[in-house]
Amino acid sequence: MIASFFDFIFTSPRRRFLWGVVVLAFAIRLALMLLLGDPAKPEMYEMGAIASNMLHGHGYGMHWLTYVPIEPVRKAMVEAHLPPPYEGAWQPPLQTYIVYYAFRLFGETPTAASMLMLLNVLWSTLIPLVVYRCTLLLGASIDAIEKPARLSALFATFFLPAAYAVVTYSGSSLYQLVFLLFFWMLVLALRLQNMKYLLAAGIFAGIQMLLRSEFLVLGMGMLLLTGLVAAWQLKNWRFLMSSVVGCVLALLVIMPWMVRNYTVFGKVVPIVSRPWFEIWRGNNPDATGAAWKKDGSWYCSVLTDSSNINLTREFDAIPYTNDFELRANEIMKREALAFMREHPEQALLLAGQKIVFLWIHDLYNPQSQKLPYIASMLFFSILIWCGAWTLWNVHGKQMKDGAILLYGAYILFYTGIFALTFILPRYRVYVFSGLLPLTGLGAFRLWQLFHYRFHRKQKT
Repeated sequence: MIASFFDFIFTSPRRRFLWGVVVLAFAIRLALMLLLGDPAKPEMYEMGAIASNMLHGHGYGMHWLTYVPIEPVRKAMVEAHLPPPYEGAWQPPLQTYIVYYAFRLFGETPTAASMLMLLNVLWSTLIPLVVYRCTLLLGASIDAIEKPARLSALFATFFLPAAYAVVTYSGSSLYQLVFLLFFWMLVLALRLQNMKYLLAAGIFAGIQMLLRSEFLVLGMGMLLLTGLVAAWQLKNWRFLMSSVVGCVLALLVIMPWMVRNYTVFGKVVPIVSRPWFEIWRGNNPDATGAAWKKDGSWYCSVLTDSSNINLTREFDAIPYTNDFELRANEIMKREALAFMREHPEQALLLAGQKIVFLWIHDLYNPQSQKLPYIASMLFFSILIWCGAWTLWNVHGKQMKDGAILLYGAYILFYTGIFALTFILPRYRVYVFSGLLPLTGLGAFRLWQLFHYRFHRKQKT
């Protein structure tokens, strides 16, 4: 049976293998949805809360997370789950609007939750196929990389922490897929020396910006890096201009949201209104590097903690008008910068701790203490870093296809951004998902090394 399975993986025709991967990925995710999903009480996150407020005519807004007012009227409003009397931009809009239109079609019902989870199943099922295509582009030839590409597809199929995301309203499955499509277009542009893929990458970058706000920087950075590498390799600077056009297309995709934000706030707010809130949560006297206290008892950095009571009063003093989130964000900016300036050693220690939490293990989040999660994330982290080393070892000196530079930018960016902010289990999952094409390279290289040493030992 095991021999038949390995035969199917490595020797079956490509189309048969890919269909097998699709069926298997769909079956795993559908099973997780049916076994673990709860359509009657789904995990709504911010997307569901804002969509619900929109459905009831209150606009695109929600109460700030971890801020529980002490002012009686506001406290009563939060406890009664009444929406705030202002609009905001707490969350990027795309997944929120998907949830909103599901609510419009089916109401806030188990049917709407089931349809949203089914959408997540479909997005997640496509991920192994795109991972396979991305991995094929990382080698010198398709024949040389076919086996690692098949392994990457299988690892993506069985990456259960990502597959589990189908049971929530979160856009996790969708933004994992969109990033991989974006990366696929970039490497296609390099390998096929075709500028049209840079334009396609720009459109995917814009979509991803509407799902993840940090992609405004990362997406355009990777686009420009790809154009620069291609222009340098081919001595054709039109590739750099094409990457600039790709950035313009990305901005055009998000332009309606930027116009909406300008209308609401009277200021330019590209995606979200609270970037400093995320930085403050990772840089304050109560910060642990995660979202929980060291004993796992409850969320850290909650504004009702005794050490933050004065901040809570400052928030309570901000009028409930459309500029509430911007003014609150300025308070968070002041506090985060003050902490880093006054406690540089603690801030650096926290940054290092968060890097460990990202790539090795998160010590504090109760959600990350389950053995299957720990084993899965450590296993994939090892494969990712082995794959990165393999990619560098094969192509690094010549920078043959620029993929090592793109992955280097991705790894450095997210390592830096989470060293600055804080870690949640789902954040680790989507960072790892973008690196899944490296897993097959890493696994195949490890197998070759062990196989070589085993046979050399037998001969001696």
